[in-house]
Amino acid sequence: MKQGFKVLGIGAINTTLGVSIAIFSYPLFAADEPHTAKGKSRIEYRMLERLRRGGRYYVGIGGGKSVLDSDPGVMGFRVDDDTGLGVKSMAGYEVTDHVAVELFGGSLGSSSLVNDSPVSEEINYSIYGLSGIFNIEGWQRGFSPLLKLGVNKVSSDFSLAHENNNDWLFYGGLGLEYGLSNSVALRTEYEYFSEDTQLISLSLLTYLGGKKPKSYVVPPPPGVASISENAVAARSGSTAPKKQTNNRIVIKAPDSDGDGINDIEDACENTPVGANVDELGCARFEGVVDGVNFESDNARLTPAAKKILDEMAVELTNFPDIKIQIEAHTDNQGDPSANLWLSNSRAQSVIAYLSKQGIQVSRLIPIGFGEANPIATNATKEGRAKNRRVEFQVTKSQAQ
Repeated sequence: MKQGFKVLGIGAINTTLGVSIAIFSYPLFAADEPHTAKGKSRIEYRMLERLRRGGRYYVGIGGGKSVLDSDPGVMGFRVDDDTGLGVKSMAGYEVTDHVAVELFGGSLGSSSLVNDSPVSEEINYSIYGLSGIFNIEGWQRGFSPLLKLGVNKVSSDFSLAHENNNDWLFYGGLGLEYGLSNSVALRTEYEYFSEDTQLISLSLLTYLGGKKPKSYVVPPPPGVASISENAVAARSGSTAPKKQTNNRIVIKAPDSDGDGINDIEDACENTPVGANVDELGCARFEGVVDGVNFESDNARLTPAAKKILDEMAVELTNFPDIKIQIEAHTDNQGDPSANLWLSNSRAQSVIAYLSKQGIQVSRLIPIGFGEANPIATNATKEGRAKNRRVEFQVTKSQAQ
């Protein structure tokens, strides 16, 4: 390929794609704001239907950078400026979701010719043709790569006698189209008209006909807690109606263990009924037990750890029907098999201490994981300290 095409590839591609990416940041889907229908107090959330292509006519206009590196065939003249500003228009029809036919035409600008004298000339280029377009995605809205194949004619206008090949030539192109809505789209593309003429462009297209998008109400899930229209209005910052209604919308997820924290946010889903929980939905005897530490490289509890386990024993006494899984973990320092043995020993040490405080051993299940389940990086001192931990988990069979 000639030098002019290289210049086009470096400058025009960067410029066109940069503009395209900025514009293509527009949202892919559109959702209506919650609204209240006239004469009704029910609040509805609506979404726009996403439609397939097909059955639409379209017209468009675009422009961009062209490469025009043709030998004029005139003795003594050579190309001096081989890039131009091209403009084009197109009209087409979507035959199916993925296939369209398109007529196009336009001007590719002009290239400058010079010789050894002060005389200079310009060649003006124009193109027209017919192409088939394959749309990979097939949706009216959003991104879709395009492949273009067809035929075209390239003509040149030059004041001096010169070679002018007006034969029909095979034509190809690659593009990316973004549907801003069901009737407006942007397209950026590279088109190869001949060895000496190419174009990179950005176009605006308007679509006519085809299916119209329908909006539909998003149904609420049944049988869970909800809030009123007044609460929704208060959250949005608008003035809530004074009159309360019985019509409600569902915005809350189920709470399987009844601890007041929904299942999406609940870190401990098997909390026994009646237990006081923190903001994560965990009882005092669930999750990571901060402060339960051991002497270095052995399973002996520190004095501070024993005080914490004393408090845990009091809590467990209030729930005699539950079983607790005692899980011990280590960092990755040392041999993995030694860490696994150490974690098992530490889990047994916790159980032995709790049994001395009156908790039946049959309610406690020891498990050592060694270094297998870190919750932080082992690359730092702080991360390794977090990984050396003890966790209490309520077993499902005894959760209620």
